[in-house]
Amino acid sequence: MLFENVQAIDGSSKWSKVKKGLESDPRYHKDILTSKDRQRLFKDFLKQLAKEEEEKRQRKLREEASIREREKEVRKFKEINERRMLRDRERLQQDEALQMYKALLTEKIHHPQTTWSEAKEKISKDKRYKTNSLSREEKERLFLEHLKDLEGNKQRGFRQLLTCLLYTSPSPRDSCAS
Repeated sequence: MLFENVQAIDGSSKWSKVKKGLESDPRYHKDILTSKDRQRLFKDFLKQLAKEEEEKRQRKLREEASIREREKEVRKFKEINERRMLRDRERLQQDEALQMYKALLTEKIHHPQTTWSEAKEKISKDKRYKTNSLSREEKERLFLEHLKDLEGNKQRGFRQLLTCLLYTSPSPRDSCAS
């Protein structure tokens, strides 16, 4: 079509200006169209051009919306992973503090009759006691569990001794020396 080769035509072009530019084109005079027909064709061309521009604009808007939506999804995914990693890191620190505190109790507290006050005096200077990962209540609860374990070990040892003495040879020193 004649208008498609003219690069200066856009949706705001006026027929009178385009007509002046086309008068030097031999195809303009070759057609057997009247001036009104040419003007009608020009208007139709502008409508088609406007339609194509609107389609391009709509496509671009859809692409931008799609990109924004994808960025939103990526941000949400990233936030979820960051929260998960933070939670995992905190859980790992909590577990490590718990293990270190239990090791401290095992190293320093050997008697099931030890009181919490006595235990605090023995362990309060150690960095494993000073951790912020465990509350005071949790430290005391772990201490009481440790005392129960010590008492259980003491009772098992006594039962073992009795079993050894009752069911072995007359010379207990020889057979129960473990």
